[in-house]
Amino acid sequence: MSAELAEVIVTLPVQGRYHYLVPPHMAGRARVGSRVLVRFGTRKVTGVVVRGSMPPPVGVELAELSEILDDEPSLPGDLLELCLWVAEYYEAPAGEALKAALPAGSPAFRNTPTVPS
Repeated sequence: MSAELAEVIVTLPVQGRYHYLVPPHMAGRARVGSRVLVRFGTRKVTGVVVRGSMPPPVGVELAELSEILDDEPSLPGDLLELCLWVAEYYEAPAGEALKAALPAGSPAFRNTPTVPS
């Protein structure tokens, strides 16, 4: 049996998609459109699963997903596709487009200061 993988776009202004192993205790929960917490360099950041069930890249040691933040995907498939199209059309990082589409107050915004009303 092969390992379950998830292709993730992080909600940072960087280009690219990153592959992570789905730990056995999270198997089946890392669905397309779900927010996940992943190790990215020396820190943990929020990302969105954009593809699952793929073969692993050859010769690459993969990190595991740290946490799945959603019981149900935060971004429906059609909104996810729209965000990816917007990012491509405007030559913007896909993570920025996905971050703009996530619900306010989600962990993608945890470093943003809030102003009391």
